[in-house]
Amino acid sequence: MIGRALASYGDRALLTDARGQLSGEQASAAIEAAADRLQALGVRDGELVAVLPSMSRECLLSLLALWRSGCATFIVPAREPDARLRALIDGQRCRLTISPRALNTSSTEMRPSALFDASEPDLELSGDAPTVTGAATVLATSGSTGAAKLCAHSLDAHLASARHAAGALDLGSNGTWLLNLPLYHVGGLAPVFRALISGAGLALPNADVQPTHLSVVATQLARALDEGDVGHLRRCDAVLVGGGPSSAALRRRAVDAGVPLVVSYGSTETASLITAERDPARLLADGCAGRALPGREVRVSASGEILVRGDSLLTGYLVDGELADPREQGWFPTGDVGHMDSDGSLFVSGRADRMFVSGGENVHPEEIERALLDLNGVSAAVVVDVPDAEYGARPIAFVRTMDRCGGADLRRLLAEQLPSYKIPDAFFELPAERPTEELRRIAADPESFGVQRR
Repeated sequence: MIGRALASYGDRALLTDARGQLSGEQASAAIEAAADRLQALGVRDGELVAVLPSMSRECLLSLLALWRSGCATFIVPAREPDARLRALIDGQRCRLTISPRALNTSSTEMRPSALFDASEPDLELSGDAPTVTGAATVLATSGSTGAAKLCAHSLDAHLASARHAAGALDLGSNGTWLLNLPLYHVGGLAPVFRALISGAGLALPNADVQPTHLSVVATQLARALDEGDVGHLRRCDAVLVGGGPSSAALRRRAVDAGVPLVVSYGSTETASLITAERDPARLLADGCAGRALPGREVRVSASGEILVRGDSLLTGYLVDGELADPREQGWFPTGDVGHMDSDGSLFVSGRADRMFVSGGENVHPEEIERALLDLNGVSAAVVVDVPDAEYGARPIAFVRTMDRCGGADLRRLLAEQLPSYKIPDAFFELPAERPTEELRRIAADPESFGVQRR
């Protein structure tokens, strides 16, 4: 399918970067040569190959070549420390790692450009990698509430997700999608498949081109609005916000600024989008995630958990070289909780595994985070629960603000939106890049970690 998709571009641009345009014909010739080289190296169909992704022409072509060759591509989370990357790659017994820098894994390593350079010497692959039958990609979940899981998807699942999303977002052959999210996240990778299925072009962040479509997370959208840098967003046909909750206040600011906003809900396990909504009259409702896209079904269980099924679901979780199917009678339990209204719109409350009980009341940290993000000057917020002798558990907030707003101010402002039992007992500066479990430890003993109380 990759070959047919590229052939449909002809001399039209598949990719635009700082070096100019790369046509479908040029890309097709490059990946065919790279696929031949992979075969000559001895990479077998279904064999797991690790890729450390970067926003470069060579990286994108490497991914296309690997999919064209039938490899299972383990796209490793590039922001992890090198020691963690080595453990991930070696733990999956990858024979080949394609990376722009040396990682010193036990696998054979090569630079992305080496796949396309005939003068590069041939390599001898190390060891023997497992075969992941039917998988085109392996992606790590965020692991925010525990160890990351490795999700394996078939090429058909990615293309099914892309087909329905492209239709919902009006992405056609005259469109251009800006790749501005990391490729190791499904939200960053999905636009590649949307372009291939629709004939749209792709652009890297360093390209001098106005995109018609792009994806942002809530933090990026808030930063652009705070800085008044929304001209390029207004000129888009669709700006997709996802990757986590976005507050109703942030959505209102974007709509009022003329941003053609589309809110969405998705997951790694579903190859990106499950629901989407672009009608401003609907997407401004707090927690609204929109209606299910074609090819997906959504329902909410009696316990409030969101269940999904459809043609974009993962093949399974990769565990010790084998695939484990998490579906229950065809339905995937997302671990998120929410409800649906009479019009079929999904409203997401938060994670079932993040909910805790405080004094007999259910508390969803995401609700408190949204309320904090609604406050002027708060750019990021994470709420965790800590044990409490009287109430069982209480919320503690970590925040990042544009000014020196103190805990008393935050508490007073939150009291206008939330009942008292949902107002955090303490507020701390949000450290950079800390998982939830570590924030819980910090909240329990902030002085030992040197975290400043607000």
